[in-house]
Amino acid sequence: MGKGYRSGRLGEEIRRIISELLLREIKDPRLSGIVSISAVEVTEDGSYATVYITKMGSNASEETSAEEKEDVLAAFKSARGLIRKEIGK
Repeated sequence: MGKGYRSGRLGEEIRRIISELLLREIKDPRLSGIVSISAVEVTEDGSYATVYITKMGSNASEETSAEEKEDVLAAFKSARGLIRKEIGK
């Protein structure tokens, strides 16, 4: 088993939990459209996780504006407590 095996599994589990929260629990209008969790990187000791978010525009060819990106980040920051609580369970 490789060095990052446990942190990789933990990252995938965190990605799954946050994705489910986006579908069922978090009802923020700033997260309208297609928002997905593309990857989660977890430190070796599991104390920190970096979540990478992807937001698609209303059209596939349309770029996401800087204002939309800031709104998505603000929505995730406001839901941070719920996300941490669910991951901790």
